[in-house]
Amino acid sequence: MTDICVYRDDAANCVVLKDGEKLFTFTPEQWSVICMAANSDMEARLYALAHSETLRIERDMKWKEVK
Repeated sequence: MTDICVYRDDAANCVVLKDGEKLFTFTPEQWSVICMAANSDMEARLYALAHSETLRIERDMKWKEVK
């Protein structure tokens, strides 16, 4: 597994993502959009996890009532 790192190159005014030997450069605006998308995805995953846990607890409580 390769190491991945991200750093800001102030001289070139860009964000650099290094994946092993490959370099990807992004403008600050592009990086901002990438971060917003990642945050949105994480928020959706957390909501789904919390919602599924709530449903599981409710289902367990109903099963206990039936027994």
